[in-house]
Amino acid sequence: MKTLAYLFILICAISCKKENVKTNNGVDPEKIYGKWNWVNSTGGIAGLTITPKTAGYEASVEYKRSKSVYYYRNDTLKSQAKFSITKGNTIFSTKQAYIIKYTPDGMDHVIMKVTKDTLVLADNANDGFTILYVKDK
Repeated sequence: MKTLAYLFILICAISCKKENVKTNNGVDPEKIYGKWNWVNSTGGIAGLTITPKTAGYEASVEYKRSKSVYYYRNDTLKSQAKFSITKGNTIFSTKQAYIIKYTPDGMDHVIMKVTKDTLVLADNANDGFTILYVKDK
């Protein structure tokens, strides 16, 4: 009977560990630092896709370890803000995910995907946009 109880506890511990990995969706928020060039934004209530060509401008965002973020349009600094990364609830899942919160107040972004060369952020709103960036070289 003791062996069965230990086996049950071991299975629960392994399941909990796997759940924690799934909760993070494999996202490493440390990878967001650097400069990212905008590729497209999709979404909104009309289901639009906006690209630099259709918008008529290039854009980029730079996340610094000092927790400052800089927004550029055609290589000209347009705005800056402070940010923090927290885990929280999103509209995308019942599991918590990493969220970028901006100060002064701005639209929170859910980190959907981040690799060494791709960043996907999503507005944490039902009619929001999903934004695709590639790493600046």
